[in-house]
Amino acid sequence: MLGAYEIVARLKAGGMAQVYLARRKGAAGFTRPVALKLIHPHLANEPEFVRMFVDEATLSARIEAPNVVHVEELGQLDGTWFQAMEYVHGASLAQVVQALRTAGRRCTPELAAHIVAEVAAGLHAAHETTDAAGAPLGIVHRDVSPQNVLVSYRGNVKVCDFGIAKAMHRAPHTETDSLRGKIAYMAPEHAQGKSVDRRADVYALGVILWELLVLERLFVASHDLLLLERVRHPKIDRPSTRVADTPRALDDVVMKMLAVEPADRPQSAGELRRLLLDAVPGARHVESEDVAALLRAVMGTQIAEQASLLPLVSESTVLLEMPPARAEESRPDDALRNLTLPAVVVATTLPLATAVGDAGTRRASPARSAPMLLGIACAAALTTAMAVQVGLRARADSPTEVGRALGTTSSAPENVPTSAPAPTGYDLATATAPTSDAAPPTRVVAAAAPKPPIATAPHPRRPPPHASAPRPACPKVGGVELCE
Repeated sequence: MLGAYEIVARLKAGGMAQVYLARRKGAAGFTRPVALKLIHPHLANEPEFVRMFVDEATLSARIEAPNVVHVEELGQLDGTWFQAMEYVHGASLAQVVQALRTAGRRCTPELAAHIVAEVAAGLHAAHETTDAAGAPLGIVHRDVSPQNVLVSYRGNVKVCDFGIAKAMHRAPHTETDSLRGKIAYMAPEHAQGKSVDRRADVYALGVILWELLVLERLFVASHDLLLLERVRHPKIDRPSTRVADTPRALDDVVMKMLAVEPADRPQSAGELRRLLLDAVPGARHVESEDVAALLRAVMGTQIAEQASLLPLVSESTVLLEMPPARAEESRPDDALRNLTLPAVVVATTLPLATAVGDAGTRRASPARSAPMLLGIACAAALTTAMAVQVGLRARADSPTEVGRALGTTSSAPENVPTSAPAPTGYDLATATAPTSDAAPPTRVVAAAAPKPPIATAPHPRRPPPHASAPRPACPKVGGVELCE
């Protein structure tokens, strides 16, 4: 027990605090699930960490928006600082992306734009928050990343963790302080230790959107210093060079978000949200019920495991259960087909020094590799045709041998292994290795390069097939059969 809160289970730990699932007990048997955040005991006497902890609660409590995790109470009991926050029964966006990758799927442009537009709505509310006198607080999150975006199992999207948020009323930040956060999602000016404003959060959202579309990490490197250098001086490919079906309008919005100069980006998260919904009108029609159905499709096992770890009783249990699907709601298989696309994973055999290069050079894009593959296939076809002609001359009296020669021109498709995870950076704020939420980079393309037709002579006496060809097996994801 911690005052009026009964701790039920441990949820996660960070560099500054641990988060527990708890229930708040009230009169007449009232209970309510909350996320209880407790500062680490060894940091409880460190003034800097206590200031950050208190600032986070103070800022978050002032933000009133459905897309931001609300802080309900800040307190200290027996020397322990704690925050009582809204409990979101769901997963981080990083976990959702990993589940999609495991299922061999990627977000449609509509789903990606919807998620980022919802995050933008929450950030805009935070950026516009004022004090009691109505003066803008100038809040900047500074740690926008897939780990700090929560997607509830009811399909709602929320921003969390304002632990290193910056506000104008605070004391000036040093360069060391300004580099707190996840390096791979920092704006260039943030990584360079310069002053940041709301446009740095817009840039971080651009990185998230790029990764949702491509299903690949934008910035990777073998160590932090190299990663920091690439973030400070970014070279970024358009998403459409990696995934050809990216709409041109959305492509343009992503690159505008990722502009090196803050003046060239959308000047607010509100403006960004309007640009996204105008670029992808279908994103307006993605409902929370659709997202909930998709989570049931790709995270059914995780949802069941998490529910089994929540031994709450009474009214709290009802709040934590997955809502039953209604007839008018999307079914998981429908959501999987409508909100995701197949992801084609291509192995890379490049050495580490090349594989972790900047985004513009570390691997050939499909646009550059397709002509090369086509040329190789054409050369192989020509060689095969010449061999067949030689065989025809040498064995003109043996149709059986001709048939065998022609049969050698086809081969079964090879298995394509998944690329090995590339090392990711550390969190400079916590000096700890990245959590399991961090997703390994993979190579994604819209479709494989087409194979050229091979001209062959028909078999003179090809017998008709005695049985129809068997129906190809369809991959199953979460028990759902998918035939593209």
